[in-house]
Amino acid sequence: MSGRLRVALVVLLAVGTAGLYAYFQPGDLLTLERLKETSADLAARRNSAPGAFTAFFFGLYVVVAALPLPGAALLTLAAGALFGLGRGALLVSFASSLGATLAFLASRYLLRDLVQQRVGAWLPSAAATGSASRVKNSTSSATQSATTITAATDTQTPVRWMNAATIS
Repeated sequence: MSGRLRVALVVLLAVGTAGLYAYFQPGDLLTLERLKETSADLAARRNSAPGAFTAFFFGLYVVVAALPLPGAALLTLAAGALFGLGRGALLVSFASSLGATLAFLASRYLLRDLVQQRVGAWLPSAAATGSASRVKNSTSSATQSATTITAATDTQTPVRWMNAATIS
């Protein structure tokens, strides 16, 4: 993806998020009191068009989970109240997983340079380390065994992990 297209997508995403936040004022809408006030109306809408209501709720939860927006906990409670425990839990599980996947893909492909600038000093590059780790099994005697994990760092210092056979 070219640099200009990436910047344009990030700017569009930021402006869209800010616009939606300013328009809907989620601080006022996503409160427990507001949920209690509108529960009868939401239940009526769910009963009038169950498929469309479920799809809308799923999409809303995905957006809230993918973007840094408040209200995921309240939407989880609302899912249980509107759809029941089993169906609500299933709906929230898939929606939050999809939202987390979209957030990961956005950070991976759209925000990669920004993330590397902010936390790059703490992340080793794959080219500099070669491989993430090398695992070697070593047995010193029949009663003792340990796994040596050599981290791919500049010092190549082995770290010894004891397993159940070593302890007993």
